[in-house]
Amino acid sequence: RSYEQLEIAPTHFVGHDQWKHRSRVAGLLVHGSPADSASAEEDVEVVLSETPFYGEMGGQVGDTGEIRGDHGRVLVRQTIRPLPEIIVHQGRIAQGRIAVNDSVEAEVDLPRRLDIARNHTATHLLHSALRTVLGQHVRQSGSLVNPDGFRFDFTSPEPVGRQRLLEIQHLVNQKTRENLPVLVRSMSYGEAVSRGAIALFGEKYGDVVRVVETGDPPFSIELCGGTHVRSTGEIGILQITSEGSIGSGLRRIEALTGRGAERFLEQRLAVVEALAQELQTLPDGVQSKVLGLVNDLREEQRHREKLETELARSSALSATRELGYAKGVGKVYLIQSVDLATEKALRAASDRWKEQCAAESTSGIVIVASGDATKPIFAVSGTPDVVIGGFSSGHIAGLIGRMAGGGGGGRPELGQGRGKDLIKLNEALQQAVIVIESQ
Repeated sequence: RSYEQLEIAPTHFVGHDQWKHRSRVAGLLVHGSPADSASAEEDVEVVLSETPFYGEMGGQVGDTGEIRGDHGRVLVRQTIRPLPEIIVHQGRIAQGRIAVNDSVEAEVDLPRRLDIARNHTATHLLHSALRTVLGQHVRQSGSLVNPDGFRFDFTSPEPVGRQRLLEIQHLVNQKTRENLPVLVRSMSYGEAVSRGAIALFGEKYGDVVRVVETGDPPFSIELCGGTHVRSTGEIGILQITSEGSIGSGLRRIEALTGRGAERFLEQRLAVVEALAQELQTLPDGVQSKVLGLVNDLREEQRHREKLETELARSSALSATRELGYAKGVGKVYLIQSVDLATEKALRAASDRWKEQCAAESTSGIVIVASGDATKPIFAVSGTPDVVIGGFSSGHIAGLIGRMAGGGGGGRPELGQGRGKDLIKLNEALQQAVIVIESQ
């Protein structure tokens, strides 16, 4: 609404082949309202009659830079298109003042613009590579192009897979090394479609469209109003960093080019080199060294778990004491030991107790508890005859867990849970017989 109040002519964008341009201030907004002028430190929105600044559109972010006049300077932090025909430069007056009708020089942050252009042209190459490798059914469904990298959304009923993703990346980088010319032409919409240009679903196009072709004959050809490099060699390299699902039949690739890809590869290599130094091996030997350590660790964990299980079974009977007698199910026992530190150890203690009950032809219920003051764990189990009679260990574990400020559950023959703290669990265990009888 505020932009419509400016009542100015459409902004003429000259930034496809310029990054600096002499222009005139056609309109100003201060605090969202039209103004004739603005002074230092004020946030301002500037509309120029002509501008090299690209306004955010079609998935490409807007340009940043400076607008300089004889009496002031504006630092542009974002450029937008609030209306299709108007480009607005949002920023802050760094010094002096600026007024409507001032003659100014608008200068885009060129390194940032080039980073964006590399990423945007790379999306076109990626789109074509996806269709080449996966099939012509692939269609772009969205994108975000910024100086740091880009994301590309596309239709696909199945995951791409690592091998095909590498094939796609290799194809894009091959076309980059071929240094294909990026050709831009204006033509009728009908002619563009007849030439094979890809139009994005849901986008509105006029009678005359801008067509971007990479290569001659073209490797890719799309309708696009964004900024691009002059040849694919300027992209440098494409590095895909992730690929995954974002919804039914939709997937997303995130990637880097140019300076962003260089930083990414430097960081990854630095990690490998640091690991190699720590492991006292060469970078090429890091993988085998790490796999060896992982196997050693797994073997150590298996050995530790075996010892814990043996310890749990051996200490199960010596640590057993009666909690009481629950009507209808017999005696309720408690095994409580700090050595039973894992859920597997709890199960092992329960199994050892049931084996002893079978040997003595006795029945009952056992609660095994362990853990530190803040993370106590417990398990509930019954002999087979008690379970057949209708006792549910999982149900009782849930009741005890809630009484202990935590939770629990499980199957009729074995339930497990944890409490909020050891004091609350001990209080719940004192009520265990009553809880079991309540079932």
